[in-house]
Amino acid sequence: MYYDDPYDPTLENDYDVPESVQSDSITVDSRIKKHRKLLEDFKNEDKGYCKIKVNYADVELYSGSICPGSRIRGAITGTKFDQYKVGTKDEYMFFKVSVATGAKGLRGNTIFYFDNPEQYERHMKCTLDTVTKGRWAERNTAERMRRKDFEN
Repeated sequence: MYYDDPYDPTLENDYDVPESVQSDSITVDSRIKKHRKLLEDFKNEDKGYCKIKVNYADVELYSGSICPGSRIRGAITGTKFDQYKVGTKDEYMFFKVSVATGAKGLRGNTIFYFDNPEQYERHMKCTLDTVTKGRWAERNTAERMRRKDFEN
């Protein structure tokens, strides 16, 4: 169906009104800031969460419990693994690190479980010697083989 478009370049239209665009962007910015603030507050409520400075950058970590039998917690995501327990050979499946730098922001327990040494290096912005990596790889491989034999 044909209709006449009453476009007049001298009149304002919805696309040229700067106030509406500006007010929308302010609303979006304030929502994003509010969301970030709520997320930060939520993280700070977690007693295992800590934020430390490493090489002039903030690094967020989640510490696990030191109580034997409690679930192992991933250092980066804070995920608790139901099938892995602290104080058992399950710890050999992870790269276990105790941060003893005295950095501001560490609270309580400072034991962190990373998936492997490379993940630790990437997250903490450092490098480990090959001997440490080799020892972990041997222990991890032995534990994986033990688990595989146990399943069969």
